[in-house]
Amino acid sequence: MKIAIPKQVNRIEILIVALSLVVGIYCLLAILSGQFLVLLAPQIISLSITLLVAVNLAAATMIFTHSLIHYSQVKSLRSLTLILMAFDLAITCIMFLITHPSNDLWSLFVDRNRNRSIAILWGFILVAGSIGPSFFGDTEATPRTQIASIIWGIILLPSLAFWFLLSPEPVIISTYAAGVLTPAFWIVIAAFGAIMIASFLRYIQEWLKNRNQVILASTCATVFWQFALWLVPIISIFESNSPFQYAEIIWVSSLTTGFVLIAFAMLSAAIIEPRKQLEDMVVKQTKEIMNSKNESEFYLNMWTHKMGNLLQGLVIYLDLLSIAEERGNESQDNRRAAKEIAREATLLNTQVTKLSEVKDTLGSDSHPISLADAISRAMDLSSELLNPDAVRINSKVSSDTRVIAGEMLDVAILCLLSFFARLRESLHITISSDCKDSIAFVYVDGIGNEVPVEIRKFLEDFVIPDTPSLELDLYVARTIMEHLGGTINYQRLHESSTNRFTLELEKVT
Repeated sequence: MKIAIPKQVNRIEILIVALSLVVGIYCLLAILSGQFLVLLAPQIISLSITLLVAVNLAAATMIFTHSLIHYSQVKSLRSLTLILMAFDLAITCIMFLITHPSNDLWSLFVDRNRNRSIAILWGFILVAGSIGPSFFGDTEATPRTQIASIIWGIILLPSLAFWFLLSPEPVIISTYAAGVLTPAFWIVIAAFGAIMIASFLRYIQEWLKNRNQVILASTCATVFWQFALWLVPIISIFESNSPFQYAEIIWVSSLTTGFVLIAFAMLSAAIIEPRKQLEDMVVKQTKEIMNSKNESEFYLNMWTHKMGNLLQGLVIYLDLLSIAEERGNESQDNRRAAKEIAREATLLNTQVTKLSEVKDTLGSDSHPISLADAISRAMDLSSELLNPDAVRINSKVSSDTRVIAGEMLDVAILCLLSFFARLRESLHITISSDCKDSIAFVYVDGIGNEVPVEIRKFLEDFVIPDTPSLELDLYVARTIMEHLGGTINYQRLHESSTNRFTLELEKVT
């Protein structure tokens, strides 16, 4: 199975890995140097175990609270398992503390075998807390799994814990008198170890896929729990497994580190990550506002420039008509020019109206339409709004195709025709269509000089140019196509010196 390596690691993940490495290296050095076999005073062991149990209880509280909130939102089996694991962990930690031989001065439940029975029960909790989240993940907790989990985590495990605590005789004997592990305990260690390894591999696979810091913390936790599991037979091989060895602190510390890592990851997910997401959202929205502001300013400047030219031209031709009338001269050319300005003003009004409709519409109104009908309507509009003496339009649409678009598609095509007409180079424009798989293509071709770089960037990336070099035609066409869920691309056909605009739309299958 090929798994993609994550491209970047955030600071929380780095901190989790760094903390794991520091604690892990220290534990390994204590084992390799033989320091773990050093006998300590019972008071030091008692104080250390008490502090570690307090840390475990704090971590269990954090895990329980975070998982409960997450479970109230998403009924996942992972959250339910972590809730029950934290609940059982709190119970067994307290029982482990009051049964530990270092606390014989104040506890009535102190007993070495009883303490080891509680430790074995602790192992059952770790196994259940590992195999559930790693193998079932975000699977929805069904009523059957909820009942089974509650029976296991709230009824069975706590009942076993109180049985192990209150039983006058040890329920489970893990070692013989000489400190040698029993065969049954070896089987338990082997089974728990296999499950931990399988959980570790599943966690690694899920983290590489989803990049979740809680999953990474759980992955590191299984390593520490695996270390604590195999530390027990290592101790029994060298010594009589005395409860006052430094190894006792290392063993409990390994278990505690796993829970602390998970709690820390959950804490960062609940506090640090939402703050970072809020900052990213503010940056994103600020960027969108600035883009909208720049777009509005560009649109206003372009519209003002265009309308000013039209009004100035119209005034000039009105003056010429007035002078020609006073002198009794023919004014046919002036009338024709004024009529062309009127057409252009009408086209501008149509474009502005459609652009306003696009901006006011939040969602897309795309629906199946006939592509041939849209092209036909665009050609009809062009005959009314474009100068018939300046452009000739030829349609090569052989078959009718239905596309997902809207009534504004004909205006987008009209805008491309208008763009070519303004160049006054493309006297002949060709409209054709083609289909490939589920995409329909509309080609609008016109011979002329290559369009400026600013226009190509605008069509490719919607980059608003700093200068008003972009005509309103392409701006409206690009905006309408984006609104309809399609795209518009530019291509230069060098052999025929042709500019080609391609509209891509989803074909109705």
